[in-house]
Amino acid sequence: MADIYEHIATQTLSSSAASVEFTSIPATYEFLQVRLVAKTDRGSVASDSIELSFNTGSSYHDQAILGQQSTDTFSERFSQGNIEIFRAGATGAAGTNEFGGAIIDVGGYADSDRKTSSRHHGGFLRNAGTSNDALVGLGGGIWTSTAVVTSLKLAPMDGSNFVSGSEFSLYGWRNA
Repeated sequence: MADIYEHIATQTLSSSAASVEFTSIPATYEFLQVRLVAKTDRGSVASDSIELSFNTGSSYHDQAILGQQSTDTFSERFSQGNIEIFRAGATGAAGTNEFGGAIIDVGGYADSDRKTSSRHHGGFLRNAGTSNDALVGLGGGIWTSTAVVTSLKLAPMDGSNFVSGSEFSLYGWRNA
């Protein structure tokens, strides 16, 4: 039996936006996947994360491992208003045409008998004058509700905006 991987929607920004949302997500897939190439207008790399939330829910938990050159750190958060997708969106500290990239897998979104989980990996290159910093993140999260996910929202952390040219695609994955 072959897996079926289908494109659901893509949003490419022609101007800055505070968030991107996919609504009316069909419950016909086993997993969802978001692929993004994004940049924010934040000037600092101190907060290069994107927040992920479902429906209008709260009570998310997440963990991540973060890497920047030879420095590794760990993050763990409980009872939050979103799942933090680390190192996903390049910031204004990156070069002019440098965007970050990430893949986010969402499982159990259409099953009211289990909680929705996510895993992600992403990164970007920050041009730091004479040298470049490679920043990467790997993590996962869970939404403690068993509600079926009908919408998915992505927004930069700390109230900044995604810039023009950022692109977000949603895919569904199911067994044939």
